[in-house]
Amino acid sequence: MPKEHDPLVNWYGVLLTTTTLVMGTWKFAASYANKDATSVTVVDWILGILLGLIFYWMDRFKQTAWLRWTVRRSAIADVYTCCVAFVELAQLAFGLC
Repeated sequence: MPKEHDPLVNWYGVLLTTTTLVMGTWKFAASYANKDATSVTVVDWILGILLGLIFYWMDRFKQTAWLRWTVRRSAIADVYTCCVAFVELAQLAFGLC
């Protein structure tokens, strides 16, 4: 259960979910394209173990000062801010203001 001050969608969760989706999509596409099954499995194992270790240690140390932003910053608020800035820049660039 998230604490009251922790955002519902944080950057740690976004990073973990995005990585899982990208790796799963890559493995599906490589398997569907009839790539050598051994190479797909080897790369999957290597990246899976490497990313698994990275995310394990990130989870263990996410309350340290240098990783606290991954769980304390709201990803939704950051994405919203970037979208607003992008729209404003596009309006300035194309003279729509």
